[in-house]
Amino acid sequence: MKRLKTAVKIIVLVLLGGAICFLLFYAEKTAGVDTGYSYESAGKTVYKKSVDIRSNRIEYGGERYKYNDHLSNYIFMGIDKRELEETQKGAADAGQSDALFLVSMDRMTGRTTLISIPRDTMTMIVAYTTAQNPMLLYDHLSIQYGYGDGRHGSCNLTRDAVSSLMYSLPIQGYCAVSLDALAVMADALGGIEVTIPNDSLAFRDSDFTAGTTVTLDSENTEFFLRVRDTETENSALYRLERQQIFLDALLARVRELYEEDENSVFELYEVLQPYVVSNIESTTYINLMRGMTERDDFLRWTVPGEGVATDTYDEYHVDEDALLSKLLKTMCVKY
Repeated sequence: MKRLKTAVKIIVLVLLGGAICFLLFYAEKTAGVDTGYSYESAGKTVYKKSVDIRSNRIEYGGERYKYNDHLSNYIFMGIDKRELEETQKGAADAGQSDALFLVSMDRMTGRTTLISIPRDTMTMIVAYTTAQNPMLLYDHLSIQYGYGDGRHGSCNLTRDAVSSLMYSLPIQGYCAVSLDALAVMADALGGIEVTIPNDSLAFRDSDFTAGTTVTLDSENTEFFLRVRDTETENSALYRLERQQIFLDALLARVRELYEEDENSVFELYEVLQPYVVSNIESTTYINLMRGMTERDDFLRWTVPGEGVATDTYDEYHVDEDALLSKLLKTMCVKY
Protein backbone atom coordinates (compact mmCIF):
# COMPACT_ATOMS: atom_id res chain seq x y z
CA MET A 1 0.00 0.00 0.00
CA LYS A 2 2.84 2.39 0.82
CA ARG A 3 4.43 1.76 -2.58
CA LEU A 4 1.09 2.34 -4.28
CA LYS A 5 0.62 5.67 -2.52
CA THR A 6 4.15 6.70 -3.50
CA ALA A 7 3.50 5.81 -7.15
CA VAL A 8 0.21 7.71 -7.17
CA LYS A 9 1.88 10.71 -5.59
CA ILE A 10 4.56 10.80 -8.30
CA ILE A 11 1.92 10.64 -11.04
CA VAL A 12 -0.05 13.44 -9.41
CA LEU A 13 3.08 15.56 -9.19
CA VAL A 14 3.70 15.02 -12.90
CA LEU A 15 0.24 16.29 -13.79
CA LEU A 16 0.36 19.03 -11.19
CA GLY A 17 3.73 20.19 -12.45
CA GLY A 18 2.45 20.27 -16.00
CA ALA A 19 -0.55 22.36 -15.05
CA ILE A 20 1.59 24.74 -13.02
CA CYS A 21 4.06 25.24 -15.81
CA PHE A 22 1.23 26.00 -18.24
CA LEU A 23 1.70 29.47 -16.87
CA LEU A 24 5.20 28.57 -16.55
CA PHE A 25 11.21 32.67 -35.04
CA TYR A 26 13.74 35.23 -37.60
CA ALA A 27 13.53 39.03 -37.73
CA GLU A 28 15.80 41.79 -39.05
CA LYS A 29 19.57 41.45 -39.24
CA THR A 30 21.11 42.65 -35.97
CA ALA A 31 24.47 44.12 -35.13
CA GLY A 32 27.03 41.62 -33.90
CA VAL A 33 25.10 38.61 -35.21
CA ASP A 34 26.25 36.71 -38.29
CA THR A 35 23.51 35.72 -40.73
CA GLY A 36 23.09 32.84 -43.11
CA TYR A 37 20.70 32.61 -46.04
CA SER A 38 17.79 34.99 -46.45
CA TYR A 39 14.46 34.87 -48.28
CA GLU A 40 11.29 36.87 -48.71
CA SER A 41 8.26 36.19 -46.52
CA ALA A 42 5.19 38.35 -46.00
CA GLY A 43 6.86 41.21 -47.82
CA LYS A 44 9.97 41.35 -45.64
CA THR A 45 13.42 39.81 -45.74
CA VAL A 46 13.89 37.10 -43.14
CA TYR A 47 17.37 35.98 -42.11
CA LYS A 48 18.44 32.60 -40.84
CA LYS A 49 20.67 32.99 -37.78
CA SER A 50 23.99 31.19 -38.02
CA VAL A 51 24.86 31.53 -34.34
CA ASP A 52 24.50 28.19 -32.57
CA ILE A 53 24.04 28.52 -28.80
CA ARG A 54 25.32 24.95 -28.37
CA SER A 55 28.76 25.90 -29.61
CA ASN A 56 31.85 25.64 -27.42
CA ARG A 57 33.21 28.82 -28.98
CA ILE A 58 30.96 31.88 -29.33
CA GLU A 59 32.52 35.33 -29.55
CA TYR A 60 30.17 38.17 -28.73
CA GLY A 61 30.66 41.68 -27.37
CA GLY A 62 34.36 41.12 -26.87
CA GLU A 63 33.75 38.03 -24.71
CA ARG A 64 34.02 34.29 -25.36
CA TYR A 65 31.24 31.91 -24.34
CA LYS A 66 30.51 28.20 -24.43
CA TYR A 67 27.24 26.41 -23.80
CA ASN A 68 26.62 25.15 -20.27
CA ASP A 69 26.04 21.45 -20.93
CA HIS A 70 24.70 20.95 -17.40
CA LEU A 71 21.40 22.52 -18.45
CA SER A 72 18.14 20.73 -19.16
CA ASN A 73 15.51 22.80 -20.98
CA TYR A 74 11.75 22.22 -21.22
CA ILE A 75 8.97 23.99 -23.10
CA PHE A 76 5.52 24.37 -21.50
CA MET A 77 2.44 25.27 -23.50
CA GLY A 78 -1.05 26.34 -22.51
CA ILE A 79 -3.40 25.31 -25.31
CA ASP A 80 -6.66 27.14 -26.00
CA LYS A 81 -8.75 23.97 -26.23
CA ARG A 82 -10.84 22.12 -23.66
CA GLU A 83 -9.20 18.77 -24.31
CA LEU A 84 -6.02 17.88 -26.17
CA GLU A 85 -7.67 15.67 -28.78
CA GLU A 86 -5.79 14.03 -31.62
CA THR A 87 -6.45 15.57 -35.03
CA GLN A 88 -5.14 15.28 -38.57
CA LYS A 89 -1.61 16.58 -39.04
CA GLY A 90 -1.64 19.75 -41.10
CA ALA A 91 -5.31 20.49 -40.51
CA ALA A 92 -4.33 23.57 -38.46
CA ASP A 93 -7.15 22.92 -35.98
CA ALA A 94 -5.29 21.45 -33.02
CA GLY A 95 -5.46 24.73 -31.11
CA GLN A 96 -2.97 27.49 -30.37
CA SER A 97 -0.44 27.86 -27.59
CA ASP A 98 -1.82 30.91 -25.79
CA ALA A 99 0.90 30.62 -23.13
CA LEU A 100 4.52 29.63 -23.76
CA PHE A 101 7.24 29.25 -21.15
CA LEU A 102 10.72 27.77 -21.29
CA VAL A 103 12.08 26.33 -18.04
CA SER A 104 15.83 25.74 -17.78
CA MET A 105 17.35 23.78 -14.91
CA ASP A 106 21.04 23.48 -14.08
CA ARG A 107 21.50 19.86 -13.04
CA MET A 108 24.68 20.66 -11.10
CA THR A 109 23.47 23.62 -9.06
CA GLY A 110 19.69 23.13 -9.14
CA ARG A 111 19.23 26.71 -10.28
CA THR A 112 16.10 27.23 -12.39
CA THR A 113 15.23 29.92 -14.94
CA LEU A 114 11.75 30.66 -16.32
CA ILE A 115 11.61 32.45 -19.69
CA SER A 116 8.27 33.87 -20.86
CA ILE A 117 7.67 33.84 -24.62
CA PRO A 118 4.91 36.15 -25.92
CA ARG A 119 2.33 34.22 -27.98
CA ASP A 120 2.48 36.79 -30.82
CA THR A 121 6.22 36.30 -31.31
CA MET A 122 6.95 36.41 -35.05
CA THR A 123 9.24 33.61 -36.16
CA MET A 124 9.66 30.77 -38.63
CA ILE A 125 7.12 27.97 -38.26
CA VAL A 126 6.40 24.81 -40.21
CA ALA A 127 3.00 24.69 -41.93
CA TYR A 128 1.50 22.04 -44.16
CA THR A 129 -0.52 22.26 -47.37
CA THR A 130 -1.12 18.54 -46.80
CA ALA A 131 0.02 16.20 -44.06
CA GLN A 132 3.07 15.30 -46.16
CA ASN A 133 4.18 18.64 -47.62
CA PRO A 134 5.73 21.07 -45.12
CA MET A 135 6.48 24.71 -45.89
CA LEU A 136 8.16 27.50 -43.91
CA LEU A 137 6.16 30.56 -42.87
CA TYR A 138 7.12 33.71 -41.01
CA ASP A 139 4.18 33.90 -38.63
CA HIS A 140 2.97 33.86 -35.01
CA LEU A 141 4.66 31.25 -32.84
CA SER A 142 1.34 30.43 -31.15
CA ILE A 143 -0.15 28.85 -34.29
CA GLN A 144 2.68 26.35 -34.73
CA TYR A 145 0.95 23.89 -32.39
CA GLY A 146 -2.14 23.88 -34.61
CA TYR A 147 -0.32 22.35 -37.59
CA GLY A 148 0.49 19.16 -35.68
CA ASP A 149 -1.61 16.22 -34.59
CA GLY A 150 -3.02 17.83 -31.45
CA ARG A 151 -0.75 15.80 -29.19
CA HIS A 152 2.93 14.82 -29.30
CA GLY A 153 3.40 15.86 -32.93
CA SER A 154 2.14 19.37 -32.15
CA CYS A 155 4.40 19.54 -29.10
CA ASN A 156 7.43 18.54 -31.17
CA LEU A 157 6.68 21.20 -33.80
CA THR A 158 6.44 23.91 -31.14
CA ARG A 159 9.58 22.67 -29.39
CA ASP A 160 11.53 22.88 -32.66
CA ALA A 161 10.23 26.38 -33.40
CA VAL A 162 11.24 27.63 -29.95
CA SER A 163 14.64 25.98 -30.32
CA SER A 164 15.19 27.84 -33.60
CA LEU A 165 14.02 31.10 -32.05
CA MET A 166 16.62 30.66 -29.33
CA TYR A 167 19.60 30.01 -31.59
CA SER A 168 19.30 26.20 -31.72
CA LEU A 169 18.91 25.85 -27.96
CA PRO A 170 18.52 22.14 -27.11
CA ILE A 171 15.12 21.44 -25.55
CA GLN A 172 14.85 18.05 -23.88
CA GLY A 173 11.15 17.89 -23.12
CA TYR A 174 7.70 19.41 -23.50
CA CYS A 175 4.37 19.67 -21.72
CA ALA A 176 1.06 20.90 -23.14
CA VAL A 177 -1.89 21.65 -20.87
CA SER A 178 -5.45 22.43 -21.95
CA LEU A 179 -7.62 25.23 -20.60
CA ASP A 180 -9.83 23.21 -18.29
CA ALA A 181 -6.94 21.86 -16.24
CA LEU A 182 -6.36 25.24 -14.63
CA ALA A 183 -9.94 25.70 -13.44
CA VAL A 184 -9.84 22.17 -12.01
CA MET A 185 -6.58 23.02 -10.23
CA ALA A 186 -7.95 26.26 -8.81
CA ASP A 187 -10.95 24.51 -7.26
CA ALA A 188 -8.90 21.58 -5.97
CA LEU A 189 -6.54 24.00 -4.24
CA GLY A 190 -9.41 25.80 -2.54
CA GLY A 191 -9.11 28.90 -4.72
CA ILE A 192 -6.08 30.99 -5.66
CA GLU A 193 -5.84 34.57 -4.42
CA VAL A 194 -4.25 37.10 -6.80
CA THR A 195 -3.84 40.86 -6.99
CA ILE A 196 -4.88 42.21 -10.40
CA PRO A 197 -1.73 43.68 -12.04
CA ASN A 198 -3.38 45.87 -14.71
CA ASP A 199 -6.73 47.13 -16.04
CA SER A 200 -6.81 44.80 -19.06
CA LEU A 201 -9.98 43.03 -17.80
CA ALA A 202 -11.87 46.10 -16.59
CA PHE A 203 -13.62 46.42 -19.96
CA ARG A 204 -15.50 43.21 -19.13
CA ASP A 205 -15.77 43.32 -15.33
CA SER A 206 -15.21 46.34 -13.09
CA ASP A 207 -14.27 44.02 -10.21
CA PHE A 208 -11.05 43.18 -12.09
CA THR A 209 -9.29 46.52 -11.88
CA ALA A 210 -5.61 47.02 -11.11
CA GLY A 211 -4.79 46.57 -7.41
CA THR A 212 -7.94 44.59 -6.58
CA THR A 213 -7.50 41.25 -4.80
CA VAL A 214 -9.69 38.39 -6.05
CA THR A 215 -9.94 34.65 -5.44
CA LEU A 216 -9.81 32.56 -8.60
CA ASP A 217 -11.83 29.36 -8.86
CA SER A 218 -13.55 27.31 -11.57
CA GLU A 219 -15.90 30.21 -12.30
CA ASN A 220 -13.34 32.91 -13.09
CA THR A 221 -9.91 31.32 -13.64
CA GLU A 222 -10.33 31.01 -17.40
CA PHE A 223 -11.61 34.59 -17.55
CA PHE A 224 -8.52 35.82 -15.73
CA LEU A 225 -6.04 33.79 -17.78
CA ARG A 226 -7.52 33.89 -21.26
CA VAL A 227 -9.71 36.94 -21.93
CA ARG A 228 -8.18 39.96 -23.65
CA ASP A 229 -9.52 43.02 -25.44
CA THR A 230 -8.68 42.36 -29.08
CA GLU A 231 -9.45 46.00 -29.84
CA THR A 232 -6.54 47.06 -27.62
CA GLU A 233 -3.04 46.97 -29.07
CA ASN A 234 -0.72 44.32 -27.60
CA SER A 235 -3.42 43.02 -25.28
CA ALA A 236 -1.68 39.62 -25.25
CA LEU A 237 1.22 41.20 -23.36
CA TYR A 238 -1.12 42.42 -20.62
CA ARG A 239 -2.59 38.93 -20.46
CA LEU A 240 0.90 37.47 -20.15
CA GLU A 241 1.44 39.68 -17.09
CA ARG A 242 -1.73 38.23 -15.53
CA GLN A 243 -0.56 34.70 -16.29
CA GLN A 244 2.74 35.37 -14.55
CA ILE A 245 0.90 36.68 -11.48
CA PHE A 246 -1.24 33.52 -11.47
CA LEU A 247 1.88 31.35 -11.65
CA ASP A 248 3.39 33.02 -8.59
CA ALA A 249 0.17 32.61 -6.61
CA LEU A 250 -0.27 29.01 -7.74
CA LEU A 251 3.24 28.01 -6.71
CA ALA A 252 2.70 29.61 -3.31
CA ARG A 253 -0.61 27.79 -2.83
CA VAL A 254 0.89 24.43 -3.83
CA ARG A 255 3.68 24.95 -1.30
CA GLU A 256 1.07 25.61 1.41
CA LEU A 257 -0.88 22.52 0.37
CA TYR A 258 2.13 20.23 0.64
CA GLU A 259 3.00 21.63 4.07
CA GLU A 260 -0.54 21.02 5.32
CA ASP A 261 -1.18 17.54 3.90
CA GLU A 262 0.54 15.85 0.96
CA ASN A 263 -2.24 13.27 0.65
CA SER A 264 -4.77 15.96 -0.29
CA VAL A 265 -3.43 16.13 -3.85
CA PHE A 266 -4.00 12.45 -4.73
CA GLU A 267 -7.53 13.16 -6.00
CA LEU A 268 -6.11 15.37 -8.76
CA TYR A 269 -4.79 12.36 -10.67
CA GLU A 270 -8.02 11.27 -12.35
CA VAL A 271 -9.33 14.74 -13.13
CA LEU A 272 -6.11 16.18 -14.59
CA GLN A 273 -5.02 13.22 -16.70
CA PRO A 274 -7.10 14.09 -19.83
CA TYR A 275 -5.70 17.62 -19.97
CA VAL A 276 -1.94 17.03 -20.17
CA VAL A 277 0.38 15.77 -22.94
CA SER A 278 4.03 15.46 -21.97
CA ASN A 279 7.23 13.47 -22.42
CA ILE A 280 8.87 14.70 -19.20
CA GLU A 281 9.68 12.20 -16.47
CA SER A 282 8.02 12.54 -13.07
CA THR A 283 11.28 13.07 -11.18
CA THR A 284 12.11 15.97 -13.49
CA TYR A 285 8.78 17.66 -12.70
CA ILE A 286 9.48 17.36 -9.01
CA ASN A 287 12.95 18.89 -9.41
CA LEU A 288 11.56 21.76 -11.50
CA MET A 289 8.86 22.48 -8.94
CA ARG A 290 11.41 22.50 -6.15
CA GLY A 291 13.64 24.82 -8.14
CA MET A 292 10.82 27.33 -8.53
CA THR A 293 9.36 27.10 -5.03
CA GLU A 294 12.24 26.40 -2.66
CA ARG A 295 15.29 28.26 -4.02
CA ASP A 296 16.02 31.95 -3.54
CA ASP A 297 17.96 32.25 -6.83
CA PHE A 298 15.05 31.35 -9.14
CA LEU A 299 15.37 33.60 -12.22
CA ARG A 300 12.83 34.79 -14.75
CA TRP A 301 12.86 36.98 -17.84
CA THR A 302 10.82 37.60 -20.98
CA VAL A 303 12.06 37.28 -24.56
CA PRO A 304 13.04 40.89 -25.34
CA GLY A 305 11.22 42.67 -28.12
CA GLU A 306 8.44 45.06 -29.02
CA GLY A 307 4.73 44.67 -29.53
CA VAL A 308 3.56 46.01 -32.89
CA ALA A 309 -0.03 46.50 -34.03
CA THR A 310 -0.73 45.78 -37.70
CA ASP A 311 -3.88 46.13 -39.79
CA THR A 312 -4.75 42.51 -39.08
CA TYR A 313 -3.06 41.07 -35.96
CA ASP A 314 -0.79 42.08 -33.13
CA GLU A 315 2.81 41.02 -33.62
CA TYR A 316 5.73 40.74 -31.22
CA HIS A 317 9.05 41.51 -32.91
CA VAL A 318 11.98 39.97 -31.11
CA ASP A 319 15.06 42.09 -30.42
CA GLU A 320 17.50 39.50 -31.76
CA ASP A 321 20.62 41.15 -30.38
CA ALA A 322 19.12 41.49 -26.90
CA LEU A 323 17.83 37.91 -27.01
CA LEU A 324 21.24 36.53 -27.93
CA SER A 325 22.84 38.55 -25.13
CA LYS A 326 20.29 37.20 -22.62
CA LEU A 327 20.79 33.61 -23.76
CA LEU A 328 24.56 33.85 -23.56
CA LYS A 329 24.36 35.17 -19.99
CA THR A 330 21.74 32.58 -18.96
CA MET A 331 22.69 29.46 -20.93
CA CYS A 332 26.43 29.83 -21.39
CA VAL A 333 29.58 30.39 -19.38
CA LYS A 334 32.53 32.63 -20.17
CA TYR A 335 35.96 31.18 -20.74
